[in-house]
Amino acid sequence: MDPASLPLRDIHQPPAPPFWPPAPGWWLLALAVLALLAAFWWWRRREARRRAAIARLFDSAVDAAPTPAAELAAISELLRRAARR
Repeated sequence: MDPASLPLRDIHQPPAPPFWPPAPGWWLLALAVLALLAAFWWWRRREARRRAAIARLFDSAVDAAPTPAAELAAISELLRRAARR
């Protein structure tokens, strides 16, 4: 066969990978990011509740004191307890 008579074709690139659905690694990354966001939200909520409970404890201890000296003693006790923690 004569090489000049062979039909030559251009080289075609394969089609680009589709945008959707993403590869499994992207799904795992999305799940990890969502899990981190949920853990951060849970931690912040827990800290806010803990701080509110400490504030309620402080306020109730100071409000229960009948005299200014007793208020100072209650504040001192609460500060010492907080320092030990």
